[in-house]
Amino acid sequence: MKDLSLRIAILDQQVVDSDDLPFARVDDLELDLTTPDPRVSALRCSQEALGTRLGGIVGGLLGRTARRLRAAESPAGGFAIAPAEVEQWEPMLRLRSKLADLEAAPLEKWLSTRIVRRLPGAFDEGE
Repeated sequence: MKDLSLRIAILDQQVVDSDDLPFARVDDLELDLTTPDPRVSALRCSQEALGTRLGGIVGGLLGRTARRLRAAESPAGGFAIAPAEVEQWEPMLRLRSKLADLEAAPLEKWLSTRIVRRLPGAFDEGE
């Protein structure tokens, strides 16, 4: 992977599956700081991760709401994407897998299939 500005190239970028189905945005990052050259160890996608990143009243409210809606079996902090799962980094993050095959947070999956997929222009059905 080439060097990227995390703030510009990764945070808040759209994440799509291998079929170009949008299902999340990168809300936070996990960094591996155990080596002299820090690397991204996971991309977090959830309202809970975004709330933690934003902080303050708005972030706290968003995080608490997301925690209440999170299914019991979902990991705290949201769905984590390993950097090796990313096939393309720019202009959006395209994953190597289909959404159905991913261990995405149930809320993210539900929003993607029930809401985002139905929005006009969410993806081009003619391709």
